[in-house]
Amino acid sequence: MSLSRVASRVIPVLVVLAGATVAPAAQASVFGVFTTAGELTTVRYGAAAAVLRNGKVLIAGGQDGSGATASAELYDPATGSFTSTGDLTSPREWGTASVLPSGKVLIAGGEDGSGATASAELYDPVLGVFTATGDLKALHKRVSSAVLRNGKVLIAGGQDGGWGVTASADLYDPAKGSFTATGSLATPRNGAAVSVLPNGKVLIAGGWNGSSGVVASAEIYDPATGSFTATGPLTSPHEWATASVLPNGKVLIAGGWNGDDSAELSGIVASADLYDPATGSFTSTGDLTSPREWGTASVLPNGKVLIAGGRNYLGVVASAELYDPARHSFTPTGGLAVGRDDATAALLPNGKVLIAGGWNGDPLASAELYTPTPPAKPGKPTVKWALNKKKRLVTATVDSVRGVSYKLTASLGRKTKTGKCKTRRSKNVCGLAPGKGKWLFSLTPHNAGGNGRANVKAMKL
Repeated sequence: MSLSRVASRVIPVLVVLAGATVAPAAQASVFGVFTTAGELTTVRYGAAAAVLRNGKVLIAGGQDGSGATASAELYDPATGSFTSTGDLTSPREWGTASVLPSGKVLIAGGEDGSGATASAELYDPVLGVFTATGDLKALHKRVSSAVLRNGKVLIAGGQDGGWGVTASADLYDPAKGSFTATGSLATPRNGAAVSVLPNGKVLIAGGWNGSSGVVASAEIYDPATGSFTATGPLTSPHEWATASVLPNGKVLIAGGWNGDDSAELSGIVASADLYDPATGSFTSTGDLTSPREWGTASVLPNGKVLIAGGRNYLGVVASAELYDPARHSFTPTGGLAVGRDDATAALLPNGKVLIAGGWNGDPLASAELYTPTPPAKPGKPTVKWALNKKKRLVTATVDSVRGVSYKLTASLGRKTKTGKCKTRRSKNVCGLAPGKGKWLFSLTPHNAGGNGRANVKAMKL
C-alpha cells in the first residue's frame, strides 16, 4: 500500500494484507441487497461526489492509480450508466464536494498530485463544466465540508501542505465567489466527523491532532458568531469514523481508528457514539458488527443508517450493516460484491444507495446499488373488539408491534368512516362512532411492506 493511501499514520506491513478482501460475515437475515451498477468511466478512489438537483450523481477527481485525475462523470439513475462530463480545472483528490443553493457544486481543497492545493472550482450542471472560483485562505486536504443554512460552506481542519494538521477554518460565500477565514478550531484535527445539526450549527468530533494522537474531543461551530466552542467529548477517540444525522436530530459516530497501531486488530474499532444536541453529550450506542474505517454511511428514507465497506487491519471489507435508531443496534445486511474503501456513496432520489469506485489493492471502476428490502406485510392482527352501546362507540385494541400502524374503518353501503388510533403503553387502541346502523368494521395493519390482512367485525349500533 502506498504512503499516499495513509492519512495520518503508517500501517504495520506485517499486519495489512494489501488488496485482501474480508468476506461478509454469515447473516441470519438480510434487509437489503447490493447489485452491480455499471462501471465508472475510469478507476478512482478518494473522489468527490454529490447528488445534483436533477437526481444525477457527480463524481469528480480522485486518484486513478497513477496520480490525481481531473476527470469527472455523471451517474444517471434512469439509465443506470456513467457518462463523462467536463474536466476539473486541475487534477484533484480528497477534495470536498458541496451542493450550493443555486444547484452548482463547490469542489475545494485536496491534493493536486504535487501536494495540498488551496484552489476551488464550481461545477455547473446545466453547462456540464467546471470554472475556477476563489482560493481557500489556507491549505486543506482530507477534510469534510458543511453547507450552512445561509448557503455558505464551512471547511475546517484537515492536513496542511505536509503531514501537519491545521486548526484553520474557511467560509465560502457563493454570492461573492470567495473564501474568508472564520475562527479557528479549538484543536487541530484531521479525519474528524463533521455534521450539520438541525439547529444549523456544525458538530466536529474526533480526528487526529498531529501531536498527541487521535482525540475524543469535539466542538461546535456557530455560524452566527463564526466561532468554535467545546462540546462532548466522545466516549472514546475516533478518527475516520462515519457521521450520520438521524431523523431525531441526534448524530451517529461509528467505527474509525482509535490511535493505537500496536493494538493491531483492536486499533480499528467497532464502537459507536450518539451525540445529543439537546444535552451536548455523547453516549455509547451498540457496536458495529465489524470494526471498520474509511467506510461509507448513508441515512436511508426509513431512518436506518447503511454502513458499508471500509477496511480493518486484515484488509478491505465487503460487509455492510444497518443501524436502527429505535433499537440502538447494528444488524448485518447484504454484503458488497467487491470489498472497497475510500469509495463514494450517494443516496439517490429513489431511496437506493450508489457506492462507486474505491480501493481494493488497486483503484476500482466498479459500482454497486444497495436496495433496501421492505419487511414482509404484517399478518392479520388479533383484535379485542368492544362496543359502548350508549355512545355507539366501537373500539379495537391490539398489541403494539414495532413498525406497524393500524387503521380502523367502518362501511355501510357507500358510506365509509375512519376512526382514530392511539398508543397506550403496549397497546394500540382505535375508536370510531360512525352513527346508527349495521356497520362492517375493519382494522387494517400497515408497515413499510404495505397493508396487511384486515380483521373484520360486523356490529349493529
